[in-house]
Amino acid sequence: MFPKDQRITKKEDFQNIYKNGKYYFVDCFKIFILKNSFEKIRFSVVISKKTLPLATQRNSVKRKIRNFFHKNQAFLPKSTDILIVALNRNTLSSTNEDFQKIISKIASLK
Repeated sequence: MFPKDQRITKKEDFQNIYKNGKYYFVDCFKIFILKNSFEKIRFSVVISKKTLPLATQRNSVKRKIRNFFHKNQAFLPKSTDILIVALNRNTLSSTNEDFQKIISKIASLK
């Protein structure tokens, strides 16, 4: 799990990322990326109830994504806010290869 200072938690931060961040589509995810001034990577995952109706499913996918990103944060650019939004039900069957595509996309933006 990411420490509190590496998580995006405030509503204003989410709104700022949605408004000013660049976004990219990778498989069934939309990735928002925005430079920050904290010298740290900040990260969050958003999965709506409409996308996955059961909380256990949402939590399972979030856990997988957070775990993968935690293990691979050395490949991510520093001073960056990363927000991953799940777009459809296919996120439930996401694999490490799908997450590796996301990491590759983000790392190529350095």
